[in-house]
Amino acid sequence: DVEVTYGEGVLQLHVRDHGPGPAEEMLTGHGIVGMRDRASIAGGTFSCGAADGGGFFVDAELPTNGEVT
Repeated sequence: DVEVTYGEGVLQLHVRDHGPGPAEEMLTGHGIVGMRDRASIAGGTFSCGAADGGGFFVDAELPTNGEVT
């Protein structure tokens, strides 16, 4: 499931799957670390982990300049 919300000065991303959940090596690799770093550099937030009821989620909130292109 993918949800993208665009509001006043913010872009929110919510991604969730319904699989078995995160493998231990998934949380320590470069992909998750890279996404977290990029969100932080942009002034946003990032979280991920096991989803309630099973699966895996990724949530990010990123600031925007308000312009739609």
